[in-house]
Amino acid sequence: MDVNRSPVCGTMYTGRGHAQLEEIMSAMNIPTVSAKTFRKYHDDMCEGYEATTLNEIMLAAKEEARLAVAVGDVDRNGVTIKTVIADASGSKHSHRTNYSALS
Repeated sequence: MDVNRSPVCGTMYTGRGHAQLEEIMSAMNIPTVSAKTFRKYHDDMCEGYEATTLNEIMLAAKEEARLAVAVGDVDRNGVTIKTVIADASGSKHSHRTNYSALS
């Protein structure tokens, strides 16, 4: 990773943006990338994250399908069946009061 991409990446990992990067770098008296350059690196990295995420989702789906077929979890048309379990314990809340889920 180059010297400009690294701080943008670190800023993204911490959920911050260009303004926070500028403040941190300013406190250390280190010049930083412009907002335009930050946005370019940010968008470029997001494209890579998205491509990687979609690839991982597809690999996981294929593995789930393979495992379902291996144990016979398929319907009469050969479509894999996946069992999903939910505990239905979503929180009820009313404007920051009365949180009632037992968590």
